[in-house]
This record gives sequence, C-alpha cells and structure tokens, in this order.
Amino acid sequence: MAEKIVAVVDKLYGKCKFWKQGDKLVFRVDTKSRMIGLDMEETDGHAVCVAALATIYPYILTRKTWTSKMEYDYYRCPDPGPTWDGCGGVVFKVDRRPDKQSKG
Repeated sequence: MAEKIVAVVDKLYGKCKFWKQGDKLVFRVDTKSRMIGLDMEETDGHAVCVAALATIYPYILTRKTWTSKMEYDYYRCPDPGPTWDGCGGVVFKVDRRPDKQSKG
C-alpha cells in the first residue's frame, strides 16, 4: 500500500516559470519500503522544478518522526526571487495530518 503526500502551491513571490497558485506535486510513498516516487499523472504531467523537489523531499523523509501538532507545513523553494533572476519564490503547503492523507 502507498501513502499519497500532496504539496500545493500556496503563494508565489514574483513569477515562476514552472508553478502557479494551486498547482500540486503528488508523491507516492511505499509504506513498507519507504520508496518515494513522484506521481506525474496526478501532478498534472507538467514539468517539475528541481528546486521544488529539493525543498519538499526532506519533508517526506522525516514525516514519521514529527512530534508537533501543526496541521500543515510550509516550504519555500530556494530561488532568490525577482531581484536576482527575474523569477520568484514559491511556497508549498503540505498537509501533516495523517488521518487526512489519501491511501491507494
């Protein structure tokens, strides 16, 4: 069985070439082996920024060890923003509530 972890674009600072508000990244995590995959079909099949993956990947690895009661985590991509490269930062919102995570 696999868990589904969804990261949704919550905010944009400047313009991003890959993301717009509401876009999502969907990961599948095998509950037994902890193998992680990006579900491109559910991620709407568009190109995925490597900075976004680098931002969210640590979340997936450490999710089982959280002790906080927070409902969501927020991760910002490392892009320095519009003044540096004309692009912008993206903030992803990830649901931490295990009872709300989809399985399948």
